[in-house]
Amino acid sequence: MKSTTLIFFYYGMLVLMASMIAPKKDAKYYFQIGERQYENREWSSAITQYNYAVRIDNNYMEAYYKRGMARVKLDSMELGIEDFNKAISLQTSPNGEPLLQRANARWELKDSVGACSDWNDACEYMSNRACDLFRKNCSRN
Repeated sequence: MKSTTLIFFYYGMLVLMASMIAPKKDAKYYFQIGERQYENREWSSAITQYNYAVRIDNNYMEAYYKRGMARVKLDSMELGIEDFNKAISLQTSPNGEPLLQRANARWELKDSVGACSDWNDACEYMSNRACDLFRKNCSRN
């Protein structure tokens, strides 16, 4: 009986020590898994990984942005917009991509005023995509 208890004690100690020296998975780890799943069009699985990333680092702008992209792929426009809003609020340097994607999601929800506003703002930061969409859908010439 004592030898069995001793074996379990040592086994427990080994498990505890292994968990202490095992590398901790950071937000980037989950983000990278999410990226692979996103590339494979596994939207729900990617969202799960992005969820882990933002739980670990709630300032991970790219994870919010990509989770928004995956949510939009699943036609969850409102949730995608929430993520784009968070990504926009966390940007340290202006980047029109979250604005462009939020505009596209708003357009899908028939929010033409919001979409046009975002396309116009995104036009200042990026390539001609946002400008073209603004001219095509919002200009009143």
